[in-house]
Amino acid sequence: MKKTILLLLGLLLTASARSQMVSIFNSSDMGRGDSIDRIGYEVVYDLDATVPSKKDTICYSERMLLQIGSQRSAFFSYVAFQVDSLVEAQLKQGNNVNVNDNSRVSWKLFKNVPSQGHTAYLDKVCMDNYRVVEKTEIPQWELVADSVKTILGYRCRLAKAVFKGRLWWAWYAPEVPIDNGPWKLQGLPGLILMASDSHREFVFTAVGLTNVHNSRNIYYKGKNSSEVSRQDLNKIYKRYYNDAIGYARMSFPQSSTNKISIQDENHNELMHSKPQPYNLIEW
Repeated sequence: MKKTILLLLGLLLTASARSQMVSIFNSSDMGRGDSIDRIGYEVVYDLDATVPSKKDTICYSERMLLQIGSQRSAFFSYVAFQVDSLVEAQLKQGNNVNVNDNSRVSWKLFKNVPSQGHTAYLDKVCMDNYRVVEKTEIPQWELVADSVKTILGYRCRLAKAVFKGRLWWAWYAPEVPIDNGPWKLQGLPGLILMASDSHREFVFTAVGLTNVHNSRNIYYKGKNSSEVSRQDLNKIYKRYYNDAIGYARMSFPQSSTNKISIQDENHNELMHSKPQPYNLIEW
């Protein structure tokens, strides 16, 4: 069922909805954040993901981008990055946000941020920005003998490890001596160009590798987000996906000058939405 959101604005704020999901943008979404490193390499991955469900299993694809600097790196949805840029441009003009957001990955993962030996996981749930900071954990990889696969023209080797509740298989390129990869995967003697968990619910495949020669930066916008634990963020996800519209109505600061109205195509106001299946890469 198609949804629309109407807002009476007293502040620079607007919203968008897709399917049963709701996102609300405000002035905090403006700006790229702090420059934390120069980009040395960019790796483009295709993510093929599966959300198991009792009714219909949901499959989706997302293009992801890994930016690697000399000290830090960032991994995020390229589609969401484009949407963020569009949202910022519209907010700067004082317009209501009108975006076709078909991204399924809203989280961002930074390595060696906010300090060396830590990761910062950022996500926006409805209108709230959250940050999970944890000590870096390196998977205990077991190298698989006599395994060879060519990816992007590089001869890759296979390794496996149990990490964050999943068994991961990773193909790494010894010819590219960069200790990095998609999401939190790292710790191999070469860049990880393909990785999947044993159930193939998350499959990352590199489709492009670029040595960046121009001066472009990695940006981090997490200082003003609310820091929470992984367990608390998972509870927030559960409440949101159980009733995204109800969650939005509860979290939006409504007043006589600010009001959120979520309607269907017949202009009937919606107070709640149906639970949506979801699958976290890390529980």
